[in-house]
Amino acid sequence: MSMMQISSSRLARSADCPQCGAGSTLGFNWDYAQTATNPQFRRDLSVFVSSAPLRYGTLYQCRACQSHWYLSGSPAFMNYVSPDRLELVSRWNDKPILLNPGQVSILGAIGSTPPDVYGNGSQYVETPCAVTTVHGESFDLAIVSLQKHAPYEEWRHCYLASDIKEIRPSPFALNLEVRTATSRADEIRMGFAPTVVEAPDGEVLVLNWRQNFIVSPKFDVSQVAVSSRRFDWKSPPPVLGPPQGVVYFVADQS
Repeated sequence: MSMMQISSSRLARSADCPQCGAGSTLGFNWDYAQTATNPQFRRDLSVFVSSAPLRYGTLYQCRACQSHWYLSGSPAFMNYVSPDRLELVSRWNDKPILLNPGQVSILGAIGSTPPDVYGNGSQYVETPCAVTTVHGESFDLAIVSLQKHAPYEEWRHCYLASDIKEIRPSPFALNLEVRTATSRADEIRMGFAPTVVEAPDGEVLVLNWRQNFIVSPKFDVSQVAVSSRRFDWKSPPPVLGPPQGVVYFVADQS
């Protein structure tokens, strides 16, 4: 990333715990919290106790409110873990989560989506696909996520890859060329990093930021192509964001 990430937090949300910041703080740079000269970013790390080493990273608790926090990565980042994620993290920690050779081959044929030019997504190797689970559930908007950290992120609807019975191409997944193009898009305005594409029927669309899927009954999504047209501010095409309902199947990254 072009700038070091210092912290992340919920907007307009007060902390439930003044000691650890739970309720407001989502995560913070562990090393920077110890060395920062700005009091806004410096933290008393002695509040985090009862450390429990996991397969990757370490789980802590706040000594004041008993909230759970997860330290991992390089540079090390401390992230809040919501109570409803603890059971999934525990199952993830029980044993390695590995894909079989057939699953690896299918994902390799589909191709993983690169992180964006600012480094967002670099902690994952993500491949869009469709999945049927061992419990008989079917998901056409699925991403297999190879990673070296526990699935603590409450904003991602996660399963373990050990729940996978079958992986196949998704009818809604963009082809690798388009996905790669969206990963290379520059942010030209706050929150806007456009990639102009064309549907098979000739419709011009704009994808905002890095994207894996389009949900449309009108055309074959795999045939969407990067357009040679520039984005027209005066007459902008429809802008599409990522669809709702994407689920993630987490496996270990080798």
